Amino acid sequence: MISASGFDYSKMFITEDALCDGTKWHVRTLPTDPALDPYFPIGRATLSLWAKDGELHVGMKTLTPNLKRYETQVDRGRWKPADDGFVWSLHPGLNRLEARTVNQFGVTGPVSKTEVAVAD
Repeated sequence: MISASGFDYSKMFITEDALCDGTKWHVRTLPTDPALDPYFPIGRATLSLWAKDGELHVGMKTLTPNLKRYETQVDRGRWKPADDGFVWSLHPGLNRLEARTVNQFGVTGPVSKTEVAVAD
Protein backbone atom coordinates (compact mmCIF):
# COMPACT_ATOMS: atom_id res chain seq x y z
CA MET A 1 0.00 0.00 0.00
CA ILE A 2 1.32 3.41 -0.92
CA SER A 3 -0.01 6.55 0.71
CA ALA A 4 0.94 10.20 0.24
CA SER A 5 3.61 9.73 2.92
CA GLY A 6 5.10 6.56 1.33
CA PHE A 7 4.68 2.84 1.92
CA ASP A 8 2.27 1.73 4.67
CA TYR A 9 4.29 -1.15 6.13
CA SER A 10 1.62 -1.89 8.75
CA LYS A 11 -0.48 -3.53 6.02
CA MET A 12 2.30 -5.65 4.50
CA PHE A 13 3.88 -9.01 5.19
CA ILE A 14 7.60 -9.02 4.52
CA THR A 15 9.61 -12.23 4.40
CA GLU A 16 13.33 -12.41 4.98
CA ASP A 17 15.31 -14.59 2.59
CA ALA A 18 18.72 -14.84 0.92
CA LEU A 19 17.78 -12.13 -1.61
CA CYS A 20 17.69 -9.62 1.25
CA ASP A 21 20.94 -10.49 3.05
CA GLY A 22 22.25 -7.46 4.90
CA THR A 23 18.83 -5.80 5.22
CA LYS A 24 17.90 -4.57 8.71
CA TRP A 25 14.52 -6.04 9.70
CA HIS A 26 11.98 -5.24 12.36
CA VAL A 27 11.86 -8.13 14.83
CA ARG A 28 8.52 -9.03 16.40
CA THR A 29 8.54 -10.82 19.73
CA LEU A 30 6.29 -13.84 20.10
CA PRO A 31 2.88 -12.95 21.52
CA THR A 32 2.14 -13.74 25.16
CA ASP A 33 -1.48 -14.62 24.31
CA PRO A 34 -1.66 -16.17 20.80
CA ALA A 35 -5.46 -16.44 20.97
CA LEU A 36 -5.70 -12.65 21.02
CA ASP A 37 -2.49 -11.79 19.16
CA PRO A 38 -1.81 -14.48 16.55
CA TYR A 39 1.66 -14.82 15.12
CA PHE A 40 1.10 -16.13 11.60
CA PRO A 41 3.58 -18.76 10.38
CA ILE A 42 4.50 -17.12 7.06
CA GLY A 43 6.10 -19.52 4.59
CA ARG A 44 4.99 -22.73 6.33
CA ALA A 45 2.75 -25.41 4.80
CA THR A 46 -0.01 -26.29 7.27
CA LEU A 47 -1.16 -29.91 7.03
CA SER A 48 -4.69 -31.21 7.62
CA LEU A 49 -5.43 -34.95 7.66
CA TRP A 50 -8.78 -36.72 7.46
CA ALA A 51 -9.99 -40.23 6.66
CA LYS A 52 -12.69 -40.77 4.05
CA ASP A 53 -13.83 -44.02 2.42
CA GLY A 54 -10.82 -45.91 3.84
CA GLU A 55 -8.27 -43.41 2.49
CA LEU A 56 -6.16 -40.79 4.27
CA HIS A 57 -6.56 -37.37 2.68
CA VAL A 58 -4.09 -34.50 3.08
CA GLY A 59 -4.87 -30.82 2.65
CA MET A 60 -2.31 -28.00 2.69
CA LYS A 61 -2.68 -24.26 3.25
CA THR A 62 -0.13 -21.49 3.59
CA LEU A 63 0.47 -17.78 4.11
CA THR A 64 3.39 -17.71 1.66
CA PRO A 65 3.76 -14.53 -0.39
CA ASN A 66 4.43 -15.28 -4.08
CA LEU A 67 3.69 -19.00 -3.64
CA LYS A 68 4.89 -21.05 -6.60
CA ARG A 69 4.17 -24.59 -5.37
CA TYR A 70 4.04 -27.06 -2.52
CA GLU A 71 6.54 -29.92 -2.27
CA THR A 72 6.20 -33.15 -0.30
CA GLN A 73 8.57 -35.89 0.76
CA VAL A 74 7.26 -39.32 1.77
CA ASP A 75 9.32 -41.59 4.03
CA ARG A 76 12.46 -39.45 3.49
CA GLY A 77 12.32 -39.92 -0.29
CA ARG A 78 12.76 -37.23 -2.95
CA TRP A 79 11.00 -33.86 -2.71
CA LYS A 80 8.24 -33.75 -5.34
CA PRO A 81 5.78 -31.03 -6.39
CA ALA A 82 2.34 -31.59 -4.83
CA ASP A 83 -1.20 -30.27 -5.09
CA ASP A 84 -2.80 -28.60 -2.08
CA GLY A 85 -4.99 -31.70 -1.64
CA PHE A 86 -4.17 -35.36 -2.27
CA VAL A 87 -4.60 -38.94 -1.00
CA TRP A 88 -1.65 -40.26 1.02
CA SER A 89 -1.08 -43.97 0.32
CA LEU A 90 -0.02 -45.62 3.58
CA HIS A 91 1.90 -48.85 4.21
CA PRO A 92 2.13 -51.03 7.35
CA GLY A 93 4.50 -49.53 9.92
CA LEU A 94 5.54 -45.89 10.34
CA ASN A 95 4.61 -43.49 7.53
CA ARG A 96 6.26 -40.05 7.41
CA LEU A 97 5.08 -37.07 5.36
CA GLU A 98 6.98 -33.79 5.11
CA ALA A 99 5.77 -30.70 3.27
CA ARG A 100 7.18 -27.28 2.41
CA THR A 101 6.42 -24.29 0.24
CA VAL A 102 8.50 -22.83 -2.57
CA ASN A 103 7.99 -19.20 -3.60
CA GLN A 104 8.44 -17.61 -7.05
CA PHE A 105 12.11 -16.89 -6.22
CA GLY A 106 12.93 -20.53 -5.37
CA VAL A 107 13.06 -19.92 -1.61
CA THR A 108 11.80 -22.94 0.35
CA GLY A 109 9.83 -22.53 3.55
CA PRO A 110 10.30 -24.44 6.80
CA VAL A 111 9.38 -28.12 6.79
CA SER A 112 6.13 -29.37 8.35
CA LYS A 113 5.91 -33.06 9.13
CA THR A 114 3.50 -35.68 10.37
CA GLU A 115 3.80 -39.38 11.07
CA VAL A 116 1.11 -42.09 10.99
CA ALA A 117 1.61 -45.60 12.32
CA VAL A 118 -0.36 -48.37 10.58
CA ALA A 119 -0.73 -51.77 12.28
CA ASP A 120 0.38 -54.83 10.30
